[in-house]
This record gives sequence, C-alpha cells and structure tokens, in this order.
Amino acid sequence: MKQYYEYLSQFYGDKGMLGLFYLASTKLPKLDNYFSAPILYIYGEQATGKTEFVNFIFRESFARKSFKHTSTPTFRALLKTNTDLIMHLDDIDSELDLEWKENIKSSYDRVQSERRLIISGRGLTKDVAFISRTIFIDLSRVFPFTEEQECMFKAMSFIRDKASLWTYEYKKDEARAIRSLLKADKIIESRCENAEHRLKENYKTLLTAYFYFEDLFPVSESKAVDIVLRNLELQELMLYEDKKEDDQEEE
Repeated sequence: MKQYYEYLSQFYGDKGMLGLFYLASTKLPKLDNYFSAPILYIYGEQATGKTEFVNFIFRESFARKSFKHTSTPTFRALLKTNTDLIMHLDDIDSELDLEWKENIKSSYDRVQSERRLIISGRGLTKDVAFISRTIFIDLSRVFPFTEEQECMFKAMSFIRDKASLWTYEYKKDEARAIRSLLKADKIIESRCENAEHRLKENYKTLLTAYFYFEDLFPVSESKAVDIVLRNLELQELMLYEDKKEDDQEEE
C-alpha cells in the first residue's frame, strides 16, 4: 500500500496527497463531531482524469452516480439511505441550479463525519457558501502527462486492480486523534488566522488525518503542512474573488 501511495504521489503530486489525506480523514474516530465532513470537489476540463483520480484514491466501496441521470429527490434519498462510506456524484458539466446547490450544501451540514460526498465535473460553481464547504482540487492544472508518468499510470492501474490495498488494520485511538487535532488546529490558526472559518475547519480535518496516519504517507510533516496550507490559501483566494465579484454586481 505504501508503494502505491508513493506512485500516486509522484503521479498526481500535491493533488494526490490531498486526496489521500481526505481518504484518511474518513477513518478518523468521530470524537463527538469535532471533525468537519467537507465535500471533495474535483474540477477539470473533459478528459483530465477526474473519474480515474477517484478510482485510484477511493478504491474501497463507494457509490458512483452520474449527475445527468440523478434527480434531486433521488440524491436526497441516497444521502439518507446509502450505506457506502463515500458517494461520488460524477459528470457535473453545467452550472448547478439553486435546488442542486442547496441539496449538495445540505450534505455538508447533515452527513455525519464518517459519510462523505465527492462531486466532480467541469461545471465550476462560483458560490461562496458552496465553495467554502468543499476541499477544491483542480485537475486541469495537472495534465497532460509525460511518457514516464503514463508508464506509472499503467503500473498504478495494475496495482489498483490486482492488489489488496485496503486490508490495512488499525486500532481507533481517540487520544491520538485528539493530539492530532490539537496539533493541526495550532498550525492552521497560527498560519491562516484570518481565513474563512469553514475552510479552516475543512483543512484541519485533512491535516489531522495526516498526523493520525503519518506513517502511511510518503511525505514529511513539513511537506504535508505545506500542501495543506497552500491549498487552503488558494481556495481562500477563490472565495475572495467570488465575494469581490458579488459586491461589484450589487453596486
């Protein structure tokens, strides 16, 4: 499994690590809902590998639904009854209408920390309340791949399809989770004090997951902190730009 993660890190770079931190966050002890359950929003143009990204990182049981073939009543019912750890709503290729936005946002507010939602597509939704509930990964800046990366892609595909990647056994340790959370909180509050509250909580969850499972990841602590903080700052910039556009429209 560690070798697979190393390949994935080399292949997707920081984006892959963010995805793995997100996966690890679904395994954290609940701790009376001290952790947020952010939506993972994977954005990219057509043929940028959004679906494969999810396949590589979230190989364990998850339910994929096509946005084009899912109604909002069906989506709401799935959030309530779906037994899979993660649900992936794929192929969002147009601007979401208000009803869809509110339903997806409600998944952040209602779903317990062990249940997660992934959305992906090229229909970027510019909505401050929407974006602030997500971990945003832009895959359009990753591709195209080099010849070496294409060979690595084939190797990763073989390992994903043939190896038993998800048999890692661990004991849930609440004391370790609390220590990890406090460490993550201290770092983010000291470095990103003025960032939007939801964003800070979302990224604290990722950094907590890294500290809790750090022996599994092929990156050092300083590198993991750098990846999380840089992405938080980029997403904060997205929010700032959206807020600025909204203010100009109101004027």
